[in-house]
Amino acid sequence: MIRHCMGLTAVALLVASATLDAQRPRAHTSSSSITWSAGAGMSVPTGDLSNGAASGFHVQGTSAYHRLGLPVDLRAELAYHRFGEKDYTVAGARPGQTIAYAGKSSMIAGIVDASYALNTIGQVRPYLLGGPGVYNTRAELTRVGSPTTTSSETKVGLNVGGGMNFSFLGRRTYLEARYNHVDQAAWIPITFGIRF
Repeated sequence: MIRHCMGLTAVALLVASATLDAQRPRAHTSSSSITWSAGAGMSVPTGDLSNGAASGFHVQGTSAYHRLGLPVDLRAELAYHRFGEKDYTVAGARPGQTIAYAGKSSMIAGIVDASYALNTIGQVRPYLLGGPGVYNTRAELTRVGSPTTTSSETKVGLNVGGGMNFSFLGRRTYLEARYNHVDQAAWIPITFGIRF
């Protein structure tokens, strides 16, 4: 009888253990996640860049890694910026002489950011972000009456900014603005996007 009870107890413990193990969340599936997002918006040049380029647009794709329990996400981003053409004049060699130019530029950026989640406000989840990036810039400069000259260079820069996550029309969306600085060029992209 004792042996029979011990056998039943062992079977019960094995079944209970298997049940609890099946219900226990797996670390490799629930402790971390990767999300994707796509966005577009306006790119507004500032500083020296605003002298030779007008406001334009950009598109971007982002992948973010989140670990459960941590307020910081790591983001990898690829973006394309296209600034509008801008006409401007500079003083010539002779007194009273002015020379007319038209300039425009575009940029491809690969960026790695850290995103820090702030306290939720109602249905809005704000965050701060920033990090380094590699930027390839292509500039076109046309002097009136002369052929267009094109230049391209790749440099390391930084960006800082903030945004907010919220729900719009049943989709997970975000709105963010950042300040980008590369050498003497600076601009502010304002982005609206969808998270997947």
